[in-house]
Amino acid sequence: MRRNELKRIRTQQGFLMIIAILFIVVIGTLSALVAYMFVGSSNSSNNYIQADYALYLAESGLEQAIHQLLTPNFTNRSACSGLNISNNFGAGTYTVTSTGPSSVSSPATLNGALNATATTIPVTSTSGYQSSGRIMIDRELINYGSVDATDFNGVTRGVDGSTATSHASGTSVGQYQCSLSSQGGVPSLAASTNTGFAKRSLQAGVQLQDGWTVAQQANNSFTFARWNNPTELLWNNASVSSGNKQDLLGISAVSYTDVWAVGKHQGSIYTLLHWNGNAWAEPSITGSADLNSVYCNQSNDCWAVGQNQSNYPTFLHYNGTTWALVTPTAQANSTAYGVYCNSTSDCWAVGQSLKISGTNYPLFEHYNGSNWSLVTPAAQANQTAYGVYCNSSSDCWAVGQQQSNYPLLEHYNGSSWTAYSPTTQVGGDLRGVYCNNTNDCWAVGQHLGGNIMLFLHWNGTNWSLFSPNISGNNDLHGVTCRNTNDCWAVGQNATFMHWNGSTWTQVSSPSAYPNNVIIYGISLLGSGSRPKTGWNEIFA
Repeated sequence: MRRNELKRIRTQQGFLMIIAILFIVVIGTLSALVAYMFVGSSNSSNNYIQADYALYLAESGLEQAIHQLLTPNFTNRSACSGLNISNNFGAGTYTVTSTGPSSVSSPATLNGALNATATTIPVTSTSGYQSSGRIMIDRELINYGSVDATDFNGVTRGVDGSTATSHASGTSVGQYQCSLSSQGGVPSLAASTNTGFAKRSLQAGVQLQDGWTVAQQANNSFTFARWNNPTELLWNNASVSSGNKQDLLGISAVSYTDVWAVGKHQGSIYTLLHWNGNAWAEPSITGSADLNSVYCNQSNDCWAVGQNQSNYPTFLHYNGTTWALVTPTAQANSTAYGVYCNSTSDCWAVGQSLKISGTNYPLFEHYNGSNWSLVTPAAQANQTAYGVYCNSSSDCWAVGQQQSNYPLLEHYNGSSWTAYSPTTQVGGDLRGVYCNNTNDCWAVGQHLGGNIMLFLHWNGTNWSLFSPNISGNNDLHGVTCRNTNDCWAVGQNATFMHWNGSTWTQVSSPSAYPNNVIIYGISLLGSGSRPKTGWNEIFA
């Protein structure tokens, strides 16, 4: 009996030992598995972190490249051609290279009318355009993600402060772009067996600046200068020797492929020239008046204004096919010097010789979409308005001839014009005005005594005299901006002045450009503040 009990106890002890061993094995296995999973998870998390860091580095490279391409400080601005950036940052590095600048020598046109909400843009051909980036149709800027043979796909309408709107069939499609490729790597861009290695590649398109000036005819040519094209970061001599050469007085760029210039007439022919993205053409339009200014809302809606003809100021309208004379409701012998439109049904023209009760006043006319009608200004007698610009239908400025040692400065608030005076007594006529917004405007004009170019600045409250860092008795005739830190003014003796946000400095005129001409007008194209299209990630 006792032997049986001992045998039973020994059997139980063996069984428990086996269970204990199995338990230890299980616990050990689980512990090893947990340890393995922890290490694997840690490595995986580290790989994700490194990949994210590489992406941020690639994005940083794009931002640096964009800044160098468009910084208002010319001493630090880079050309797209040959751009190459390489920087170490923290535990990684990035490099950026570029291709371009890219423009289209044979621009496509819209294959059918385009409404304001379309997300695919059909054109005659996408040949010559970048695979992704930004295009310009009339004044609308549009980003796109891809192309096929006849369409821009994945578009975002009305970018960079422009407005999505409808466009007529046959409207040309412009592009002037720098394509960037940025790579970020941790710890470097070289492939490695190191588990901490990560690499990300991004691409983006950047809209570049392009612009035109017009001047007195010289060297038996129409005198043009072009900014940033074909040689970057310079004004290029783009004069045209063909046609009936005359002084060019005004210019309006709708897009990279659609620009109009106007000037003094030749015999019984108006001077009107059109840029189609490849060349200037001069249509023959009968008329014996000088055209002083032009403004286009879009490719089929332009106004040109000028001296009196048949006892009225000249108003010409372009409908996309022909220019036609329109008779305004103005009195005899008046002349229009400036025109600007907020929309197809809201335009202003200003000039001289509006008679009210026998006294001459500046000419102010408004277009409501159907007719031009007289509007009474607030200026003193015998003054002339030379330029006009609007931020909106209820915020316009007109500038002009001095009287009593103050130039003409009038503001429109949506219902009436009100005269302003600068904070300092300033003699001199104002010839041009441009506003970046309601509290940032520049007006330029005839030089002051002491050889000082005339710059006035509006800060939202007052107009004040701003002295450039260069003296010179050069009258200024035109001014334009792309943003508050990037403006141009042009004028007498081939003067090109640039504003970088803090100072106005003189920039060299183009090579072989006539240095004694008066530059009368300027129009600039490009981004306002957001030049980059959405980036695309490239997977190897």
